Amino acid sequence: MERTRTIVVGWDGATFDIIKPLVDRGLMPNVASLMRDGAWGRLESTIPPLTPVAWTSISTGVNPGKHAIYDAMVYRPEQKRIVFSNATMRAVRPVWSILSDKGRKSGVMNVPLTYPPDEFDGFSISGMFTPDGADDFITPPGLKAEIEGLFGKYMIECRQESDPGAYLKRIVEMMDYREKVCLYLIERKAWDFFFAVFMATDRVQHFFWKYLDPRHPEHSRYGGAVAEVYIRLDAALGRIIEKAGPDTNVMMVSDHGSGPLNAAFFLNNWLLKKGYLTLKQDMASALRAKNGSRIMRGLARSLRQVLPNAGWGRTKPGGDESINVFYSLIDFEKTTAFSEGVAGAIYINPDLSPAQYLDVTSRLIGELCEIRDGAGKRVIAEVYRREDIYSGEHAHKAPDLTLICSPGYQIIAPNEFLFFRKAFEDSLFLSHRWSGRHERHGIFLLKGPAVRKGVVLDNPRIIDVTPTILHLMDMAVPAYMDGAALEQALEPEYLARKPVRYTDDAATDETEAKKLSEEQEKDIAEKLKNLGYME
Repeated sequence: MERTRTIVVGWDGATFDIIKPLVDRGLMPNVASLMRDGAWGRLESTIPPLTPVAWTSISTGVNPGKHAIYDAMVYRPEQKRIVFSNATMRAVRPVWSILSDKGRKSGVMNVPLTYPPDEFDGFSISGMFTPDGADDFITPPGLKAEIEGLFGKYMIECRQESDPGAYLKRIVEMMDYREKVCLYLIERKAWDFFFAVFMATDRVQHFFWKYLDPRHPEHSRYGGAVAEVYIRLDAALGRIIEKAGPDTNVMMVSDHGSGPLNAAFFLNNWLLKKGYLTLKQDMASALRAKNGSRIMRGLARSLRQVLPNAGWGRTKPGGDESINVFYSLIDFEKTTAFSEGVAGAIYINPDLSPAQYLDVTSRLIGELCEIRDGAGKRVIAEVYRREDIYSGEHAHKAPDLTLICSPGYQIIAPNEFLFFRKAFEDSLFLSHRWSGRHERHGIFLLKGPAVRKGVVLDNPRIIDVTPTILHLMDMAVPAYMDGAALEQALEPEYLARKPVRYTDDAATDETEAKKLSEEQEKDIAEKLKNLGYME
């Protein structure tokens, strides 16, 4: 067995819509080299194209119906509550664990939803959705002290600043810090497989996309922010490739693409108006009851510092902080459908009969697809039943309906409707702090000794990433994986000598699911609010 090395560089949210014009202008020579001397194509993401869902499919080779991650938040119908997703909820083993079983060492850095860290042969730094204050997010023991002794305190996430210039500075600082750590680990640690993700592309696009418009009054000042981050990351990519060595397979991926966001659609308010969702008390009473508490007053003060129009509550009856205030106000006996999660999924009351369930879902699909904005444009592009897009033993845990918005729109996170000011209570269309949203297609690039040169790939999928990694590292692909090794990217002579092999290795991750503490859940909620995932 050859000891082939492979490095995967992830740029969260990266899109060829930004990359190709910069490449054409000669501003991204290292990405240009991968496109010229390797294979590349737009990478089809998951439904929904959401960070924890997509990166988990990238690292496991399966659809969410098998790996069981559908959102940043998980709805527990038997408990009528939600919890934040974490790595132990992943039901299928990631590629680094598979490699470890075969005697290969891995380095995993900053991949979202990898906290708590997996046990495998190598080293890891958990990525997005790691709570502040966690002291076990870098393994093995001693590596955290080593890194921080050389580079300073590790930056899990950079906080958004109200001043765009200050925020861009923080994004660049985070990016530069992670490059230094990445280069150090590549050079100083033993590895066969290295997987590092940079979040700067996602952060800059969410908040600076509007400045790309030449008509924006601040275009001259911030219109180059997105390009600046891409260009700096391209330079970092060149240093990473050089440090990894000439015989290393180099792969680039993103979990989703990005595009403009113009407005948010208030899905739970729509469900409320249409009679699918019923509250135990009217909106005004709910606001009066909740806003009077000491916790809510403190929350409102902090939210005003970072949010334009709304807050996201974490208060439950009794005054304790919780992410489940929403559920204390739902009348579940009268509610047939409600929305939950960052992606705006819809859950149907499980007490409905099969006939009622079919009637409700059919009506919802029809009515949602007819929603129009003031210009007559459809707001919801697609509505999927879970059986239409998911398969596997965990598919029953998926939302009943998953919505994909038309270009320019995004579903607003549901809990926040409790905390809108009176003027916003009856509105379906709201402003959003983001001006860039997630799109279905990200990026895929591959260069290496066995890779064809200058090939544009036909619809590579996110689930094809791990099978391709395994084949490049001369290992069999488990038959349970939904993806396939991207043979179209590889030289025919190489495939004739090394055809793709399959194995019946088990899929299940035996790790016991871990519940995050109240404080950890609070920290993750604050992070998501600050980043704009929850207003």
